[in-house]
Amino acid sequence: NNDATQIELAKYALPTGFSMASGHASATMAAAVSVFMFSKKWGSVAMSASIVVGLTRVALLVHYMTDVLVGWAIGAGLAIGVYYSFIFKRWALHHFYNT
Repeated sequence: NNDATQIELAKYALPTGFSMASGHASATMAAAVSVFMFSKKWGSVAMSASIVVGLTRVALLVHYMTDVLVGWAIGAGLAIGVYYSFIFKRWALHHFYNT
């Protein structure tokens, strides 16, 4: 009976390893930067939430702070890259095909 309880509790134990970069931090920052591109007010709220998520990952001991920082950088970089690639595509279509 005691072994079964320990096995059951082991399912909810904290992870033993860390990983670079934090997927939670990356995803939330990508979403936050995407929102920020269209609404500074709501983007700021979303970025605050992303910061809370990242710090929570560190507080729960599932990531080092550097994992979270790299995750935030990846998420922000991807969101900015996608945003500007669409701007460039619109410019190129207008410039080369509407002459």
